[in-house]
Amino acid sequence: MIKPSEQAMKDYLIGLKRHTFHYAYWAEIFGLVKEDRQFPHDCVGTGNRLELPIASGMALSYEENGNIPQALKGKAQIQTKEAIRSHNKTQFHHIKGLVHPAVMALDTICAMREKRPYNQRKEFSDEEIIEIVQAECEYEENFQKLIETRKLIAEMRRIEKPRIELIIRFGAVPNIGVLPSTYHEVTRLFSEALPQFQEAGYFRG
Repeated sequence: MIKPSEQAMKDYLIGLKRHTFHYAYWAEIFGLVKEDRQFPHDCVGTGNRLELPIASGMALSYEENGNIPQALKGKAQIQTKEAIRSHNKTQFHHIKGLVHPAVMALDTICAMREKRPYNQRKEFSDEEIIEIVQAECEYEENFQKLIETRKLIAEMRRIEKPRIELIIRFGAVPNIGVLPSTYHEVTRLFSEALPQFQEAGYFRG
């Protein structure tokens, strides 16, 4: 098993915290929290992204070019794909029929607006998001997700975006506009997850 660098793990966890709060901001506005049985998003339930095996695989996609030797790149990609597969098969928002399609749509919209490294740190436009979701939904025959994606984007255009760029630390971060109860719960979950990363050799300084 390839172990991600501390910087890659840190960047991954910051990205996760940004995504969790980003999703929560919109989910609270659109009344979708009650539709998501694993909220706060990506941080609770089997296969959540704070679990060390999931985090260790996904964090490899945050490594800078050159950090992973060429001979190990293929193995690293397999490890990342296995972590994503484990996450997707157990987290409800990735399983058609277990949550409202709007939950799945919101997850995708938020992810594609977050400048993730595996997307070349690009923030996709609304039109690009709809085009990509349409292709995905046609393949998976999940047309309700496409309908919800279009509806959510239309509504989001009328509302001020959260300042997710302010979330730049694994530790305490500003509240970007979520309910205090959500903010404290996410903060608690990250704090409680820290010892497992420290036991694995991270964040001991």
